[in-house]
Amino acid sequence: MFTAGWNAASDLEQRFLAAMADDGRDDVPRAAVASSLGKDSRSLSVPRSRLIDKGIIEPSPRRGHVRFTLPGFGDHVRALDRG
Repeated sequence: MFTAGWNAASDLEQRFLAAMADDGRDDVPRAAVASSLGKDSRSLSVPRSRLIDKGIIEPSPRRGHVRFTLPGFGDHVRALDRG
């Protein structure tokens, strides 16, 4: 399941997921993802929406935060050889 989700993500979406995973929190602030990627938070709204549509992440109950839908997905991403 983890591999299928990762492979379904575009390059930018994979970088978004990697930034979330590297943050290490369950609920990751969108601002932290943007900072990690060197982007403005608003510029990440499209990849964020696509990842939500794919069911890989979801908005957290905490405003401005996202989280993985599957427990362990962040661990899987951190374990990948991202080159």
